[in-house]
Amino acid sequence: MGLLTALAERNLSLTGDGSAPLELVRDMLASKDVDHQLELLGRIAPLIWARNWAIVDALRVDGASDPELASAYGQASQGRMSFLSGLVDVWNRRGLLRAEVDAGTARDVLWALASPDVYRLLVLERGWSAERFGTWQREAVSRLVL
Repeated sequence: MGLLTALAERNLSLTGDGSAPLELVRDMLASKDVDHQLELLGRIAPLIWARNWAIVDALRVDGASDPELASAYGQASQGRMSFLSGLVDVWNRRGLLRAEVDAGTARDVLWALASPDVYRLLVLERGWSAERFGTWQREAVSRLVL
């Protein structure tokens, strides 16, 4: 368990292109430009999942029989919800959410679109590039939430 956690933490601070996902998250939440926020959102999930997919999958699969791993998977999922909630809160305060979308629904939609499962389906199983996935994610968020 400790090794998986250490690897995931290391992977959040290192990427192949020099962009650290946690730095991008901070930049996204601090930005006042919604287009820039969407651009960063479309970069963050592919960066995280490309390096952490095997870890996430191990936590999920092995968590079925190991409560400690199940807890770690749940904490990671809650962490994703927390940072996306921060973004939705910013958009909600600025009046950017679609009239028919409340903040709770917006959080749920972002949480689903940024999930490892959607990444797995489109990138790993269907062969989408990280760039295509990021573009799709930005467009989906824009159409469904903003």
